[in-house]
Amino acid sequence: MASTRHQATRPWVKVEVCPIKKTVCVRVNVSSDKQTSSPCHRHRQRRRCNAPKPSPIQRAQVFGKYHGTVIPVRVDRKGRLLTSPGVHSHHGNVTFREDTRNVVATHDFAPLPLQDVSHAIKYVYLVHNLGSANAKVVVQVGTDCENLAEDLEGAITIPANQVVIVTPLLFSKYVRLLYRSSSSDEQTKLHIVFQAQAVG
Repeated sequence: MASTRHQATRPWVKVEVCPIKKTVCVRVNVSSDKQTSSPCHRHRQRRRCNAPKPSPIQRAQVFGKYHGTVIPVRVDRKGRLLTSPGVHSHHGNVTFREDTRNVVATHDFAPLPLQDVSHAIKYVYLVHNLGSANAKVVVQVGTDCENLAEDLEGAITIPANQVVIVTPLLFSKYVRLLYRSSSSDEQTKLHIVFQAQAVG
């Protein structure tokens, strides 16, 4: 009795070749452990994908936004970022300074003592409102004890039972903080800490 031999059919899938976008037939061997694929005979002579490689970026310009105005970020001749005009790398010992004040804020602004920040690298005020009423603080900068100007942020609200870090935006030799209660008939207690890093 003659036996009939059945030949297993192999599945076909379609792939797309870059960049000519030509549809070719690929035979996939699904019976082996590792699946292999090879193009059928009629499409063996196909072009290799020669898509151009992206060229490296030779130059880029970065912009920042300051008070709604878009301005380019400054760099030096070697492309290094300039964070502040005229400020160079600091050499020497870096010292830490701290001044803590516990005050009671009324409805009128009261100033803290002036802080000399002429050699400071970084400095901030940490304001902890310990009371139940909101408070407001204002940063002032100036060249001496009499010629003082308000910082760019203006009056900053310190919510009750909250801690806010206040960073002056403008630089001058002296800086100070003014504080008051937001309520006209309620006082609030403030714990204010001034911290600075300076070059010794």
